[in-house]
Amino acid sequence: MKIVIKDTESVRKDILKRGMNMRQFAEKINVTQHYWSNIMNGKRYPSAAVAKRIADELGKTIQEVFDFE
Repeated sequence: MKIVIKDTESVRKDILKRGMNMRQFAEKINVTQHYWSNIMNGKRYPSAAVAKRIADELGKTIQEVFDFE
């Protein structure tokens, strides 16, 4: 199963609203900036644990942030 971000632009805006840039967000969710960039660009798919950290940091549920293919 692939876990894919539904709306990357919305995620970008949510991160900016929290006063972080992409590098800072990657550090906050404990992944490398490169890995985070690949997730955002659809080149990599996060594990369930990483998806949960992303959603939690954004203050949303996994279902609000991700599609499951």
